Amino acid sequence: MSGAGQLAALAALAGLLRERDLARLANAAAARAAEVGRLAAHDAAAPAPPPLEAGAPAAASAEAHGAWRRARRGRLNTGLAAALAAEDAARAAAARSFGRAAVLEALAATPRRR
Repeated sequence: MSGAGQLAALAALAGLLRERDLARLANAAAARAAEVGRLAAHDAAAPAPPPLEAGAPAAASAEAHGAWRRARRGRLNTGLAAALAAEDAARAAAARSFGRAAVLEALAATPRRR
């Protein structure tokens, strides 16, 4: 295979890798959006505190539910942090692949001098 043929093959491979990494970035962005949605749904479903007339059992139940909600929100925040980190890593990989593909495509398109 000639030098130009090798460059064309490398450019094609780099283009495939770019598309793969862009798809991974889209998947990571969708996962992050899902985590944000779960967090928003959790926050939107906050119950009203029981009235004072409901008594001690209702207050104790509300406190237990509040503790559960705080723990759940902590787990959701951890999931969101992991999704954001994965999206950042996917974005960096996609940027690297995009740059490599652009350079190889430009080199393959440049006429070679002998």
